[in-house]
Parts: sequence; C-alpha cells; structure tokens
Amino acid sequence: MESPLSGERDSRPSDSAPSHWVRWHQPYDDPQSSLSLRLRTVQSMVRDVLDGVPASHPEPIRIVSLCAGQGRDVIDVVSAHRRGPEVSALLVELDPALAAFARDRAAAAGVADQVRVVEGDASLSRWYADDVPADLVLVCGVFGNISSADITATIDPLLRGLLDSGLARPDPLHLGIDTDARGAVRDAAGRPASDIVALGPPLRGRWYETTAIPEIRDQAAALARHLVTRLHRAQRGSAA
Repeated sequence: MESPLSGERDSRPSDSAPSHWVRWHQPYDDPQSSLSLRLRTVQSMVRDVLDGVPASHPEPIRIVSLCAGQGRDVIDVVSAHRRGPEVSALLVELDPALAAFARDRAAAAGVADQVRVVEGDASLSRWYADDVPADLVLVCGVFGNISSADITATIDPLLRGLLDSGLARPDPLHLGIDTDARGAVRDAAGRPASDIVALGPPLRGRWYETTAIPEIRDQAAALARHLVTRLHRAQRGSAA
C-alpha cells in the first residue's frame, strides 16, 4: 500500500556527505535546541502512555514509530522505564544512516531485543503486519515535510480510526470533532483525553473561525505552553 508518506524521505545519503535528514537531526545533540525540547516533550508523552498501561495488559506493549529517524523518543524511554522489558517496538526509517544510528543506540541502551529497526519506506503497510494493533503509534516530524493535500490524505484515515474506536466523537454540529476548551479530544462518553489534542479545522464546531493561520498559530502556542508546563512538572517529579 502506498501513502503520502512515501515521499517524505526520498533522498539517500551519498558516499561523501551525510544526507539532508542526517543533517536535520544534528540539533538533537544540543540540549538547548528547539528539537531537543520537542524530543523531551514527546518522550514525556511516551512515558505517560507506558505509565497508563494497566498491569493486566497482556504482553507485549506494542509501539510503532513511522519515519522514526534516530529513534531517541522511543529508545531512551523504553531503556529507562519500568515497563520497558514488556515493550515490543517497531521503528521504520528509510535513511540508512539514521536507521543504523537507531540500531546502535538501542544496542548501547540494552534494548535491542525490545526495539526492532527496519530500514524501509514507512508508507508500506507490510512492515507493520506483525506489530498491529499497537498500543502507541508515533508519527512525529512528518507533516512539516509533506504537502497540505498529503497531510489531509494521511489524517483522514487516522481521524476515522479515532471515531470508529470511540476515542473521539463528532461535535454537536457535526462540523468536526468534540473537544474541551483546551482542544483535548472527547471520547464517545464525553471524557477529555489527556494525550489527544486537536488544532485548526477539526475545531470548527467549537470555534468556527479556526481555519486561518492566526487562529491556528494561537492554538498551537497555547498547546506548546501546556506541553512545556507538563514537561517541567514531569522533570521535577522524576528529580524528586
């Protein structure tokens, strides 16, 4: 099966120079960079998911990461989390150097048995045959690198999956999905999710004027402030 993600990373590194995607990952080595802040935010959310998995959950806890890059968001959490030994994670990454980095990082962290890295096109469904349904799916850093039409074609099946599974419900006007004032998505019973947030057009039923850049920018800024606050709280909790 082909999808819009097939064009997300189509440049392979040459023998003489690192690929664009390898260079793109370099700011992760700077703990003060915006990418490092984003990484810590995603890692905090992965921890929250593992924390929330019931003790009665049958093993393994399945994680799938598309266009996984260096895999730091999954590998670093799995290696340190108490539920890490129960995890079976699949990371799919097209760039050979990034895939090799992820394998080496998993081995160095002692989780090579829990984290499998596939060098391949993340749009091909065959990679996931043995790893779905998954408890956590990461699609990070993709939408900034594909067209608006491809974003829509990718999101529509994901949104349908949320609705069909009861993790989301339509808003009362059926213009989008139902959320609380912060944008937290309400499930079929009306409970706001702690880790599913909507921005932009899906919120038309709540705000109506939510398709222009200024409104979406304000929503994104508010969400970023919330995530940073949550990250700081998590860091203080882990240091206590």
